[in-house]
Amino acid sequence: GGETVMYDMDERGREYFFVATDDEEEVIGIMRYDIAQQEWCKFVDYPAEFSPDLHGNCVHIAERKLYIFDRKQFGVFDLRTKQWTMAMANEKMSAQLQRRQRQQTHSDTMSSISKIANEYDPVMQQQQQQQVDVDGSMLECQGLQSAYLPAPINEIHVFARTTIPPSTYHLLLDAERKYVVLRGFDRDELMRGYKMCYNAAVRKLLVCGGQKQDEYGESWIDADHVWLCDVVSARQMRTGYNWRRLRLRLPYGGKTFAVVSVFGSIVVLIYLRDNERKEIYCLDLLQKNEQEYKFVKSTQTFPFEGDCEYTDVVVTTQSNIHCMDFSNTVGHCVLNAAHIIPAEMKLKYKRRFETMAVGFCRRNVEQKIFEKLSENVQRAIAVYLCQLCL
Repeated sequence: GGETVMYDMDERGREYFFVATDDEEEVIGIMRYDIAQQEWCKFVDYPAEFSPDLHGNCVHIAERKLYIFDRKQFGVFDLRTKQWTMAMANEKMSAQLQRRQRQQTHSDTMSSISKIANEYDPVMQQQQQQQVDVDGSMLECQGLQSAYLPAPINEIHVFARTTIPPSTYHLLLDAERKYVVLRGFDRDELMRGYKMCYNAAVRKLLVCGGQKQDEYGESWIDADHVWLCDVVSARQMRTGYNWRRLRLRLPYGGKTFAVVSVFGSIVVLIYLRDNERKEIYCLDLLQKNEQEYKFVKSTQTFPFEGDCEYTDVVVTTQSNIHCMDFSNTVGHCVLNAAHIIPAEMKLKYKRRFETMAVGFCRRNVEQKIFEKLSENVQRAIAVYLCQLCL
C-alpha cells in the first residue's frame, strides 16, 4: 500500500500508469497499467541490490524517465532506452547540512561565550562536534514526496525529512542527480505524510496536511496547515523560495487525503475515509488575495466504500482524475474534474472568461466586424472558452 502512481503518454498517444512496488509485495519491480485496455503487467525488474521502500516517485515528462526514490539513493528508468541509472543523491545534501551545522554551532558557541565569558564546557563542545560530523553515506531521507514541474521549469522538487535539524527540507534534483537543499522552508519540526502538488498555470507549489511531532517528540499529531511558494523560474536558488503558511486551513487535518491540481490553477482535495465523509473540496489559486483563499465543498464525494487511505490519485492530460485504491484488491475509478468543480467556482471562471473573450474579439477581430458582433455572440464565445477549461 501507499504506492505512488506515475502517469505517462508515449509517442503514439497511449496512456499508462506505472507503480513501483517494494520487497514486501508479491511482485517486485515496476508494474504497468494500460489505461485503454485496463490491464496490469510486470514492466521491468529493479537493478541488483536496489529494493526501494519509499514511494515519493514521479515522472520527468520532458525526458520520459521514471524516478524511483529510496532512503539513500534512487533509480532512474529511461522509458525510451529501457535502461536503469542509479544515483547516490545525498552526498551534496550532506555537505550542505555540514556547512549549515558548522555555522549554527559557531553561532551557538558565540552566544554561549557572550553569556558565560571564558568558561569552558567540554560536554557542550563534544555535543557540538557530534552534530557536525554528518556522514553522507549514512544520511537517510525519509517520507519523500516529489513533484515534476513542467516546462518552462523542467525540475523535480522533493520534500523529505532527516534526523538532522531543521529536519524537514525542500530539495531540488540538480543535473548530477544530487539533492540540493533549497532556502525558504525553514521548519524546526519533523513532518510526515504531507501532500504536495504543483499548479502550472499559476506556478505555485503547495504542501499541506500530514502530521508533525508534538513538543515532546513522543507522538505524531495531525496538521491542517497549508504552505505555498512561487516558482518563478528554473533554479531560483539564489533568491530562495518564498514559502509562507496561509491563513487557510484544511477542512480536516492529517494524511488520509489526496491532493491534485486540475486546469492548472484549481487544487482538489479528496478525503479517503468515512470519518471525513469522503468529501471533496476545491481551492481556486487564481484568486489574487491569498487572505481570501477558501476551500469550496463539491457536491461530489469519493465513490469507494470503506476507508481507502491507501489510494493514489493522478490527473491525466484530459484532466480526468484517476483513483487507484491499493487497500486489498486494486480498485480503479475515474472522476470527471469538470463535474467536481463547485457551481460557484464555475461561475467565477465563467465571468473571467467572458472578459477574456471580449478582449480577444477587440484585439483580433476587425473593428467593423467587431461592432456587428452581438452581445449574445460574445457570450457564446465566452461559454465556449469556459467549457474548454472546465
